[in-house]
Amino acid sequence: MKFGLRAKSATVGAVIFVIMSCMTFLFIRYFSTDIARELGREYARENAMRYAEKIKGTIDFDLILTKKIATNPLLAEWAEGENDPLLKQKIFETLNDYLQVSKAGSWFVALENSGNYYFNDSNASHTGSEYIKTLSPKIYNDQWFFHTLKSPDPYNLNIDHDEVLGLTKLWLNIPIVKEGKRIGVVGVGFDYTHFIKEYIAEDKEGFTTMILNAQGAIVAHKDKRYVNYHSEVMDPTLWVTLVSLVDKGHNEAQLLNHLQDLSSGKVQSTSFDLYINGHHYIASATYLSQLKWINLSMVNLDNVFGMREMAVIGAVFMVLALLSWGVIFMMSERYLISPIKAISTVMRKIKEGDYSVRLDEEESRCDEIGQLCRDINAMAHKVEHSAKNAEEQYRWLTDNMSDVIWIMELNGRFSYVSPSVERLRGFTPHEVMHQSLEQVICQGSLDEVQKSMADAFAQVAAGKIPKEMTIMIEQPHKNGSTIWTEANARLILDEEGKPFRFIGVTRDASQRIKAEEEIRKLAFYDPLTSLANRRLLLDRLEQAIVAAKRTGSYGGLIYLDLDRFKPLNDRFGHDAGDELLIEVGRRIKECIRAADTAARFGGDEFVVLVNNLGVLKEEAFAYTDAIAKKIQVQLSLPYELEKTTYILSASVGVNLFGPESSSTREAINEVDKLMYEVKEIRRDEYKGHFASNI
Repeated sequence: MKFGLRAKSATVGAVIFVIMSCMTFLFIRYFSTDIARELGREYARENAMRYAEKIKGTIDFDLILTKKIATNPLLAEWAEGENDPLLKQKIFETLNDYLQVSKAGSWFVALENSGNYYFNDSNASHTGSEYIKTLSPKIYNDQWFFHTLKSPDPYNLNIDHDEVLGLTKLWLNIPIVKEGKRIGVVGVGFDYTHFIKEYIAEDKEGFTTMILNAQGAIVAHKDKRYVNYHSEVMDPTLWVTLVSLVDKGHNEAQLLNHLQDLSSGKVQSTSFDLYINGHHYIASATYLSQLKWINLSMVNLDNVFGMREMAVIGAVFMVLALLSWGVIFMMSERYLISPIKAISTVMRKIKEGDYSVRLDEEESRCDEIGQLCRDINAMAHKVEHSAKNAEEQYRWLTDNMSDVIWIMELNGRFSYVSPSVERLRGFTPHEVMHQSLEQVICQGSLDEVQKSMADAFAQVAAGKIPKEMTIMIEQPHKNGSTIWTEANARLILDEEGKPFRFIGVTRDASQRIKAEEEIRKLAFYDPLTSLANRRLLLDRLEQAIVAAKRTGSYGGLIYLDLDRFKPLNDRFGHDAGDELLIEVGRRIKECIRAADTAARFGGDEFVVLVNNLGVLKEEAFAYTDAIAKKIQVQLSLPYELEKTTYILSASVGVNLFGPESSSTREAINEVDKLMYEVKEIRRDEYKGHFASNI
């Protein structure tokens, strides 16, 4: 029968449970009431110190902030010039800002000169109506103010209920002093209900916390009947004190000595017994010297038995847990932890790409761990085999494909480049991986590449998946030349959705660019003379007319028709005619500016577009006419052809276009008409001859 991991775990758990239960039962039987009493004392002491630290930390923080405000020169200045609205606004803004970091929920300012009392809270309930009332020494609830002005203490605390505001708070009062004179009081108020709930009202049966002043009067208690409001100005004979609560027969003198030792600083904390309403309490008290308060925590021994029982059970279980842990550790180490560690190590290595690891030691086990190890070994073998095949196929593909596969890190360095890069650019993959982005990409293409990378980062920052980029890039070749490539790339994100690296494929785009250039050239240029064709001329003329209308400038058109060109073709063939046309095109281009356009408009017809001749029509025509005559002279010079020397002339029409021109067709028709008029006039004056060398 297979004794599996689940059965082993259940058996171990049952044995441990029986052992722990028996030991706990035996221990409880010998539990002592003396230990319960000591636990109660320790519990009371720890709670007294804990609450004392909490109270001190809360009030000390606001005490420091309020002292800083009380010493603000603007506050003292306003206290003497209360009617200054700007000072008043600044003071109120400062106090309201104070509440943003304060643990108190409200502030107040009371001024001696007027007796005016101002108040606001963190909810801005009194913003715009901070004035609440005018304080009077005749009103009992206002006595705290006059007491603070006369008291030598740098600050004081009092708890009272303000009838005008309808609030009960613990008030921290700090005098405003100018040149040694107290001219007002500033302070903060802690919500009394929250204070009691946070620091006094412990929701535990048999546990009580209260705060006393140095004389033993109760200033904070969850039962409001015992609280002495306005204790600073109250008649001490009317105080509700700790002594007044204890049962008769209690050693009151000893209790007072404990309180005296605390308030005098003789001891920082002390513990003692109290008997109240027939119940025996263990009390612990801690003195808060800065606040002149005594924090008192009491534990009712009648209720400690339950707490003691729980504490004992917890202690017993802790001891038993330690003992059991040793047993469990040894068993789990042998049957569970060691195999799991081995499995974890193997899986981590597989994750890192090492598929040769195996779990040989654990494979022979007959439980679930053994089966898991066998499955992992089988999986590792299969993955290793598949990875090896995939790697061989991938290497064959990358070694033999013409495209370059690459991986680029975010710093612009390549971490992988396929071997085909050497065929494309002459550099080995090792050389490319040691080059910077500026060395891999020519300067003219670098800006576009960096912009595309920045766009990808911006898409990620906007919460989008980065799109694939296709960029034409000029890259340096190792032989010193450059090559145009097309790169398809994409930004890859990591598991957290942050930019990780770029991957891409680069291919040779030189032939495609060359083909596109040839197509563009065929579309816009005459293949024989390499001059602009009719389509390109008309397009540029249209743009020139639009510009002329916008700027008011003129341009010129020169229309040329070769006279007696046909006889050359008839006698010597089209090759001779083509040779002459090429030379005509070259001579025309030499006579014009680079910004002007020379075009072959038809078989033996040529048109020259002269741009930007200024706003004066006469000067524009004179310049165009001069260019036309220059061309006419050049065209009349002899042509040294392969089969003959030939001389001809050209009929020339010259016209302007400008702001008044309506269309390209009109401009061409006008100059064409002028050319034919010249041609008719010169028909009988034509001179030409053949000087044949054959």
